[in-house]
Amino acid sequence: MLVIRNSKNQKIMATLMAMPYKYLLNGKLVKMYSTNFLAIHRSLREKRLASVIIGEALRRVRRKGWPTALYTTFHAMPLPVVTCNTMNRFLDPLKLREIGFANV
Repeated sequence: MLVIRNSKNQKIMATLMAMPYKYLLNGKLVKMYSTNFLAIHRSLREKRLASVIIGEALRRVRRKGWPTALYTTFHAMPLPVVTCNTMNRFLDPLKLREIGFANV
């Protein structure tokens, strides 16, 4: 987990969550970090902070000896490099519908 706080009031301005996983690809075990949550404060989105946070997370992961990272998105990508099917289990679907997170 990577968190950036405001130095004056200690409020969280950005966060990135990643988990280590081991995937079996073409019969080969590959260690990867899977980034599954990135949130940036509205006022910092125009300052390209997302790429800085992802770069810092990648640097920390490589320092631990995990050479690869996997990033997922809900947005359309211009070219499919790899496709896979995933299943998500929503813990509180009524709350997610209320805040407009997903069409649950």
